[in-house]
Amino acid sequence: MKLINAVICALVILLHQQAQADEDPSYEIQVTNVTPFADTKEYVDLVEGTTGEDGSKTTFSLKATVIKDVPEDAICQTTFYKKQDGEFKKNPFGIVPTPCCDLLFQNEIFKHIMETQNVPKACPFKKGTYSVDNYAFDTNRYKNAPRGEYRANFTAYLPSESKPIIYGVDLTFKIVDKS
Repeated sequence: MKLINAVICALVILLHQQAQADEDPSYEIQVTNVTPFADTKEYVDLVEGTTGEDGSKTTFSLKATVIKDVPEDAICQTTFYKKQDGEFKKNPFGIVPTPCCDLLFQNEIFKHIMETQNVPKACPFKKGTYSVDNYAFDTNRYKNAPRGEYRANFTAYLPSESKPIIYGVDLTFKIVDKS
């Protein structure tokens, strides 16, 4: 389930276009949809993806069961899309294909998530049920995030010719002015 954290990292990349701010941010993030998916259920049995509220913040939760140890050479990537003219169009930034273990265990954001969420803490990702519960993005760290509607498409796949997706998440969210 550690693979979910790549989605979170990708969103932080989007928000990190501006310097860190000490002031109260003028925006909020509204998660509108969380959809887990896979080409095969050989490794991960998708359980659920939901959105919720924690005070004034929108949260999301993901739960999945790893039913077979995920190989250490699994590849993770995230592609971002921004809605323009009624369609989601690919953004030029994202997370390029990277070994999942390298991406997840060398990133400060993921290290924090490992401390606070029920996600794998070592590679390979072992069998078990994992979850990210009521996760809210920290909007206090960034100012002037670009407003709009976005989609982050995270995939983890095996490095073979067919590249079967063993775990994926489509996360749709809006960055809007605070009301």
